[in-house]
Amino acid sequence: MRRFPLIACAVILFAATCSADTISLTQGFAGLTNGFVEDVTGFLSFSLSGPGGANFSATTTVGSFCGAAEAFSGDVCSGTVDLLPGLGGTSTNPNALRVIPNGLGITTGLIILPAAQPGQTTLSVTVPAIFDGSFTTCVADPSSGDCVGPFLPDVYKVNASGTAVLQFVVLDIAPGVTSWQLASATYTLNTVPEPSSLVLLGTGAIGLLGRYMRRKVVQSR
Repeated sequence: MRRFPLIACAVILFAATCSADTISLTQGFAGLTNGFVEDVTGFLSFSLSGPGGANFSATTTVGSFCGAAEAFSGDVCSGTVDLLPGLGGTSTNPNALRVIPNGLGITTGLIILPAAQPGQTTLSVTVPAIFDGSFTTCVADPSSGDCVGPFLPDVYKVNASGTAVLQFVVLDIAPGVTSWQLASATYTLNTVPEPSSLVLLGTGAIGLLGRYMRRKVVQSR
């Protein structure tokens, strides 16, 4: 008796994605804060936006990340995180939306944690980051986050470079070994020019080329 709603949802999703537009998200950031000492959990807030008023934001929890509980000098780790499902909204739809990701995450370069210098209590590390993945949305119940309405047809995609800044604090220093803990991390997506901007840039370059060619013709006479 419970199979029909699941099948119906699958059919609706398939039908929606068949006629979907793909919208590239061109701006975004994410912030990770460590909400533990005993509870090894991070709180990740992110926001992604793009053309046409698309604007999604959510706050999720992360259970494993670089220096979540403790990391030591010489350890190799990264700031890679997954952007998990959450509630968000768009300026074009007054309803709450649930983000349904497809491998949506941020991948960073590797970090080799150093030994602390005398008197050093914090460490800031900047590494390159890649925002990558896609997601669809459905109309959701704001209180539960469950899908209560149709899957919306558009597919939102992000694939662009950025930077990650990871902030560590010293937990303990022993002879030759430093114990670090991640306090926070900030991920920033490099702004991607929208297609209209690229068209304007292209037409401007063509115009400059035309002026240059006309000047060359005049000079050759």
